[in-house]
Amino acid sequence: MLTFDPCLTVDNVKHFIELFQNYQGHFPWLHIPTFDLFNSYDGLLLTIVCSGAVYSDKISQPQVRSLVLFTKAGIERTSQLLQYYSTEDVISPSDSELEELQALFLVQNLLTWHGGPDERAQARADSRRLLQFIRQCQLLTLAYPGQPAYSYLHNLRPGQTLDPSQWDWLTWLQQEKRLRLTFLALLADAAWTLYFNCQPEFHPSEIRLPLPCDDAVWDAPDAAHCASALGLHGPHYQAQFNITGSLKPRQLNLDYVCRALQESSMPLQPRETNVYGKFILIHVLHIDIWRLQKQKSSISPNASPYAGTDAVNAQNKQRAISLALVRWKQCWDTDLQFQYPSIPGVVLPPKRIGFCRDSVHFFWLAKAFLQPSRTQDWQLPADVRFRQLMRSLQKVRQWSLSDGARRGEEPGSVADIDPKYDNEELELDMRKLFKPITEVAVQ
Repeated sequence: MLTFDPCLTVDNVKHFIELFQNYQGHFPWLHIPTFDLFNSYDGLLLTIVCSGAVYSDKISQPQVRSLVLFTKAGIERTSQLLQYYSTEDVISPSDSELEELQALFLVQNLLTWHGGPDERAQARADSRRLLQFIRQCQLLTLAYPGQPAYSYLHNLRPGQTLDPSQWDWLTWLQQEKRLRLTFLALLADAAWTLYFNCQPEFHPSEIRLPLPCDDAVWDAPDAAHCASALGLHGPHYQAQFNITGSLKPRQLNLDYVCRALQESSMPLQPRETNVYGKFILIHVLHIDIWRLQKQKSSISPNASPYAGTDAVNAQNKQRAISLALVRWKQCWDTDLQFQYPSIPGVVLPPKRIGFCRDSVHFFWLAKAFLQPSRTQDWQLPADVRFRQLMRSLQKVRQWSLSDGARRGEEPGSVADIDPKYDNEELELDMRKLFKPITEVAVQ
């Protein structure tokens, strides 16, 4: 059992849990309608409390950071999953062990975006361990028939006729929770690469998973509402519950969409992906750009025949990434007209709120980082790279604002980043990066 910090009074814990929505709203990784607060892993509960405490005025930020370190130590001491770290055993994780992995990722997030240099360094050092567990727990692929998380709908093949009677909400949830944990890991891998120049661990071709479901599907309070949002009761009912999504009962696989973006012969129709899927895809492209620039920096101008082959491969890869960026932007511009329309006189859908629903700034950032002058960026020390990245995000916000304004698009949550977020020499304040959702929603 974990021990508890003295600041965790009953009233404070309740207050912090209520404030957790300010982080969950940016990255919807926890299934709130079915989350069992009283029977979940203590470490996961504490990480939720820590994330909420960031947004509280009842506790100082140094106290929050102490609480995060306290929680991390408790998880390290009690986790059953960590005993597998020094082995190569394949793990069939229990629900409790998956909650341990969720807790570990959330702690790493807090250390990265709400800590000082030492905490950020510790988060980067621990990142390989966490990403290894994703592989060991067999989370890069869908659950197999006979496993508790095997989901009929997630395994539906292209062209296969959908039989709504075979859909089961609980098994569907089990699989969706697993794949969302994997995409959380992929985004963490991309962030450590993009913001801190860590060597990326994953390649998109090895992640054989459908992208996360639409928001309305994930947020549905029960099986009936979820089925309607998925379209299992027909388009009429789906239109009542699912406005901003792709409207697909099963999302396209990540590896397929990545190939389709880079190959003009593979069609991508309007509304093929939702906004969260696009956020994942643009970060995958950032990993590709980082790898490409590192490859290009190692090619000598006085190329041998072998090095000449490397140069040709790099040129081909650059063309593929450039095409992918063009097609990604076309998908973004087209889909937002359907998913988040801004037409006078039309009842508007929910606002596009949350960091993971604001990918377009990272498109402009990718365009900048793909330039030939950026081939040495991958060598910058971690904190230098971090400052460079945050300064670059400030610049691209102006490009994005003027481009999106022509179509009446909302500025998005990246535009809400406090310019002073990376000015603190020692300690970062995550509230300045992921603005409280309660404040964003009323703007």
